[in-house]
Amino acid sequence: MKSKSKGRLFIHLGPPKTGTTSFQYLLQKIEKEEWFYGGITQPRSGKKELSKLIFNYCSGQNNDLKYVCYEIDFHFKKFKNIFISEEMLLVHQNKSSLTDKLSRLKVIAANYNTTYIYVSRSTESVLPSYYQERHRNLPEEYQKNFGSVSSTLSPSSSGGTPGGGKFSFSFYWLLNPTPVGLQI
Repeated sequence: MKSKSKGRLFIHLGPPKTGTTSFQYLLQKIEKEEWFYGGITQPRSGKKELSKLIFNYCSGQNNDLKYVCYEIDFHFKKFKNIFISEEMLLVHQNKSSLTDKLSRLKVIAANYNTTYIYVSRSTESVLPSYYQERHRNLPEEYQKNFGSVSSTLSPSSSGGTPGGGKFSFSFYWLLNPTPVGLQI
């Protein structure tokens, strides 16, 4: 079911804590004739976004690939470039694993001239931001001492990933073709 579109589908893959919200805010402000931003809007609006449709397909909430491609093709009739951004594609959730989501994303992407944009961030630089975001929900002993949280999650020589510690965001190996990578 290869699309006849000659445009390019850009898929930005978060993951959380890599500047995704700022990136999405910037992208939604771009006003060019050949450009359609179908990603999550900031602040989140709840309106029907193309990225939500893609996310629902990738997470198994909607199995209608033809409809997803129809919606993408609809936008390609007017725009040469479509940009999707959804950080939750790289987050394991109860009923949909990261691997399942990315496998289904590859099925969509195979129908288009697709460019992946992947942003990573070292574990060490994620922790302060994550800690600040989650501070209120942490147990009291962790609220008082960031050092106890950072030492628990610090990189280790056993069980680590190519990008750093145990919890490093290193999902690039799940995608094919090779995504564009940005290290911040």
